[in-house]
Formats: sequence, C-alpha cells, structure tokens
Amino acid sequence: MNTTIRWSHFAQFTIIVVNKDPKKSKYSDTLHRFWKKEHDWAWKKFMELSKVLDGLIDVDTLIIKAQVQVIRFLGTLMI
Repeated sequence: MNTTIRWSHFAQFTIIVVNKDPKKSKYSDTLHRFWKKEHDWAWKKFMELSKVLDGLIDVDTLIIKAQVQVIRFLGTLMI
C-alpha cells in the first residue's frame, strides 16, 4: 500500500502586532508556497523583542492579528 502524500498550498498572509497608535503597529505580508517537508513556515525575523516590549504590550496584553488566504492547493494523495 502506498501512503505517500504530496501537497503544497500557495497562500497570501498578513500578520500585525497592534499598537494603540495604529501608525506604530507593525505588519508584514507575503505570498508563500508551503510544502509538507518545509521547515521555514514563517518570517525568520519579524520584530525585535525590545520593540515588542516598548509600547506594544498594554496592561500585560499583546494583540496579534493574522489573516491567511489560501489561493491554491496543489496536491496528490496516494493511499
């Protein structure tokens, strides 16, 4: 029995670290193809911790928003 599963997803995604002042919020967006065996599923460097601690944490709360849109699924399922 062959249980090989090969797949990839092509997606657009955005991540936002929210500041009370919207002009100081940090965001990044990208298009990316995700593979099953891929080890890098995110940004290697998004924001330094010192910047998170300086104004983004309010009353012990950090707000992170994410939006993901799968544009295309490419896959083969062999069972």
